[in-house]
Order: sequence, then C-alpha cells, then structure tokens
Amino acid sequence: MPGRDRKVSVIVPVYKAGRWLKRCISSVLKQSHENLELIVVDDGSPDDSGARADAYTATDSRVTTVHIPHAGVSAARNTGLERATGDYVLFVDADDELHPQALGLMVNVALKTGADIISTPIRASESVVFDHIDESACPYHYFLPEEAAELHLYRRTLDCSICGKLFERRLFTENDIRFPVGLRYEDIAMSHLVYTHSRGVAHLRTRLYFYRAHPDGFLRIWSPERRDCFPVVERILEESKDNPRLRRAAEDRMFFICYNIFLLARANGEPDLAAECWKGVRKYRMKTLFSRRTVFYNRIRAFASYFGPARAARMTKYRY
Repeated sequence: MPGRDRKVSVIVPVYKAGRWLKRCISSVLKQSHENLELIVVDDGSPDDSGARADAYTATDSRVTTVHIPHAGVSAARNTGLERATGDYVLFVDADDELHPQALGLMVNVALKTGADIISTPIRASESVVFDHIDESACPYHYFLPEEAAELHLYRRTLDCSICGKLFERRLFTENDIRFPVGLRYEDIAMSHLVYTHSRGVAHLRTRLYFYRAHPDGFLRIWSPERRDCFPVVERILEESKDNPRLRRAAEDRMFFICYNIFLLARANGEPDLAAECWKGVRKYRMKTLFSRRTVFYNRIRAFASYFGPARAARMTKYRY
C-alpha cells in the first residue's frame, strides 16, 4: 500500500471515558495502516480511564499513556502534540471510533493530492458496523485554504470538528499552533487556523469517523461554558477584517451561535443572556437572510427572527 512508510500519531484525550475507551483504542490499533503511534493523554480522569490506557501501553509498543493534572481537552491535546513524532497527526475523542481503513485511505489521498489536511464526514451513531471500502472508489473534493476556511464557517461540507481529520504535523510545529487552554469551542478556533495555514484540504465523501452520540455530551446540555463560543468567533471576526470573503462567513457563524445560545438561554431560564444574544441575531440577520452562501436553516432562522423572539423560538429549533 502506498504511504505505508508515513507515520501517523493518533492523539486521544481521556477524561471519564472508561466506559468507551476500549472500543476507541481498539479501533485505532486495528487500522490497516500499521505505521502509527497512539498517544493517550489521561487528563486527570477520576475514573479508571488512566489505568485502562496503561494496560494497553503494557501490551502494545505503539501505545504511550501520559498522565497530567486535569486541565481540559485543549491542554490534553497540546500535550499529545508535544509527544507526537509522526508525519501526520489525527485527533480522536475517547468515546468515538475510526473505520479500520481510515488512516490508510487518508494517507493515500494526502500523497495523491498534496493536501496537508484530509477531512472526512462524521457519522453520529450509537453502534457502528464497518463495511469494507473499495480504495479505488473513494471520491473526494479538493479545496484551497481560503475556500476551506470559508466553508467551515458557513457549516458547509467541512465541519469545524478537529477530530477525524488527518493533518501534516508541520502545520502545528511550523506555525506554532496550539489549542486555546481554558476555552471551549476550541475546535472552531483551531480549524480556522489550520485551514488558513494549509496548502489545501481534501475532503473524502466516505464516512470514516464515528461520533458516539450520548445525552450528556457538551453540545447537548446547557452550561456556562457555552458562552465561550462568542470570544472564539469574535477573534475570527477580528482576524478576517481585511478579508471580505472570510469576514462575511465569520458574521454568518456569529449569527448562528447568537441564535443557538439565544434558544438555549431561553429554554434554561437565562433571560438576560437570551436578550444579549437576540441583539446579535438582529445585528447579523439581514446579511444572513440574503446571503447566497448561508445554509438553508440559517436563512430560515433569519426570516423567523423578524417575527420577534417569542415566535422565532417557537418556529425554529436548536442545532448542534
């Protein structure tokens, strides 16, 4: 198989994930592309996740477990980056799984296209059945850096998740890119940086990453950390002020998060926050309503907002 000499560093941050960790690690170690290292970062997990990871380290030389005091997923991923030695890195959350051909297919497409980021759709699923993929029939789209950054802000084709994507490790080392510690929605901030610093992005149409949807996931519950999305997107707005194309896309993403947090705050007894978010909805809604690039549901939200907050909340629903 072409590319078998290219080493992939798979980084798995772990916090209270003992219930799913076996399936996650097994999906990495059973990859058809065997030239890999698995770096499990135990983020001070209070359950037996660290011990479970240590057991794999004792039986497979490709596995390294690093234990750190609890500091959040960004710090854990940064620790993994510091330990990585591969040509490529790929991040996997501890409750998710990879298709067994994932690394091999992505490495091959990277070498074929020259892209330094390989993306794949994420499939949300409670249970996973892996079908064999014909490597000769694995279609993909190729995007230049600015187009990739724009698409992820509009939530089109390229999602903002950092997981399930193959990155040339030099993107992080040469540009000194790290995850923002102490801030959630780190994926949005990180995706924007790596897309804009890349040579190009190849997006496979085949789903190779499986996200385990469960009710206590961060995007499904209300918490004060949900407010972190605002400084993240405000930073992107500032960074794109001299690029009208990306600035418009960032404004569309700001409309999306203002509307999302408006719905969540309203449903969770946070009227002051809901009112603040509504100001953002009103600020950006006209551009979103008449944008040719915005996704359909964002346009519907912009239209609904002209009926006022109460009716808009009844007419639309939260999206994650």
